[in-house]
Amino acid sequence: MFRSLRLRNLRLFSDLEIGQLKRINLLAGQNNSGKTTVLEAMFLLAGGRTPHLPLRIREIRGTGQQRATAPTTYWKPLFHELNLRRSIEISGKHSCLGELALTISLEQQDTFSLPSARRIEALHADQGVIDDVEPSPFLGPGEELTDPWGLALSWVGCGKTELGHMHVMSRSYKTTTEELDIPWQAVFVSPSIGSVEEDAVRLGQLRARKQGDLLTEALRIVEPRLESVEDISASGTPMIWADVGLRELAPLSAMGEGMTRVARIVLAMSSVRGGVVLVDEIENGIHHSIMGKVWAVVAEAAQQFDVQVFATTHSFECLVAAHEALTDDWRFHRLERTEDGSSRCVTFDVADVETVVRHGLEVR
Repeated sequence: MFRSLRLRNLRLFSDLEIGQLKRINLLAGQNNSGKTTVLEAMFLLAGGRTPHLPLRIREIRGTGQQRATAPTTYWKPLFHELNLRRSIEISGKHSCLGELALTISLEQQDTFSLPSARRIEALHADQGVIDDVEPSPFLGPGEELTDPWGLALSWVGCGKTELGHMHVMSRSYKTTTEELDIPWQAVFVSPSIGSVEEDAVRLGQLRARKQGDLLTEALRIVEPRLESVEDISASGTPMIWADVGLRELAPLSAMGEGMTRVARIVLAMSSVRGGVVLVDEIENGIHHSIMGKVWAVVAEAAQQFDVQVFATTHSFECLVAAHEALTDDWRFHRLERTEDGSSRCVTFDVADVETVVRHGLEVR
């Protein structure tokens, strides 16, 4: 597991350190305190030097389809104070792998060429290099780039340094990475983005390991009538269907946000054994009266799948439920803005949280 995390020049953070990381980590703070940014940082670090990930976190923010004729403008929100001259640095200490670090910086190439995907494959088949050419997210029909800037990602860890690049062209973006066997994975669970097809695939994988009952038991917290869940393609697309005693199965997505939310969290944890699960606004769609049981499920799944969990919340009830359901292997981290405009993280251990809950202190 990660024991600490440090962010430099990422979004609103000029320099932020978070220590005392445990198996389950709950983050809180006022609006625009950087909770989601911390999750994004862990997502990027755990992904190594994968160039697609900066685009992925734009999708998580809901700005993935935004067009810009200048890629520098497109990338600016990632950098502290929109300053592209200072590199983003994300580092952490892992209990098994030691110090890990990712640097993201802007770079420019004088010229760009766009060979066919088949030619790229032929050029690099024996070089261990993967090139992907995709339609550009930056431009609409007839629009042209004004400056061909890209991102360079440098990942240091496991005794090696690996590089990745994302370059932007008039009609496409091109990513180049060297193969790297990263020993863990990260998955981001957003309250606004999800795929019923991906959920069904993950359930199928869970069933193949004879662990499907874990999801069924978790969902009974929300719907006690639930008898079973199935991953079938009756609608033409793989989906999860639920048996709640009716004449026919019902789509899980039609049974309320709470059911989908709990299922997505558990299935995400099952898909990244030994990895990191990042849950934004974990209480979203879940009634506070069952939040303690949800935390118990999260703790059990974290142990079973050997994952580390980072979750954000705005809810005091969510914190109380975590305090009641979890043991010592968790921490509560509060992000704060200081008077000089910088940021800091205040970490509460179990005894600190006990005091907070007993006296009803405001720590969100």
